[in-house]
Amino acid sequence: SDSSRINQIQEIVAWECQQHRFALLRRATGRPRGRSVSSVQVEQGGHSIEISGEEEVTNAIISKVHNKRFTLASDTPICHGSLFVDFRYRSLGQLASQVLEGTYTNPATSDILQEVATLRSTIPANSISTTIMPSNWKYFWDHDKKHTSSSISGLHFRHYNASAQSSSLTHFHAAKATVALTVGKPYDRWKQGVTVMLEKGLGVN
Repeated sequence: SDSSRINQIQEIVAWECQQHRFALLRRATGRPRGRSVSSVQVEQGGHSIEISGEEEVTNAIISKVHNKRFTLASDTPICHGSLFVDFRYRSLGQLASQVLEGTYTNPATSDILQEVATLRSTIPANSISTTIMPSNWKYFWDHDKKHTSSSISGLHFRHYNASAQSSSLTHFHAAKATVALTVGKPYDRWKQGVTVMLEKGLGVN
């Protein structure tokens, strides 16, 4: 209908106006230029102090940011009870089997654990495959459009997008991921990540 065509044209015009506005901003500000973190501010004795120097900045980021941010769960109540003593963060042993079979007992969480066992009983045995088929791998990377680096090796998501077009590379990547999943042990390089510290204020990282 004419109204739908008018709406489509208006959307196109609005999109083009927006693109033009951002083009002007990019032209005026130039290309963004990042730099490594040269200084950080940390709390010490109730006051903020600025730390500079490569080693000092690295230690401050690890001790004040990483350790605090990634250990918040350890301060929660569930990590200070008998349930955590039994299971820790990841349990694959006898106790985990008891939960799924409905034979594990814990007065504080008996209702929840019984529900876990009930839910497990509704799932057919071996209904979830731990084998990543080449067709699954190819489908995922054919449809993934992220523009980010994916590993410390420097491989980009586009490398995996491109490799999905090769039958031999697709089989290789699928087999490699299947081995790690089946054994339950990730590759050492998968355990490494990159943390990007963004500047929140002028001169403050």
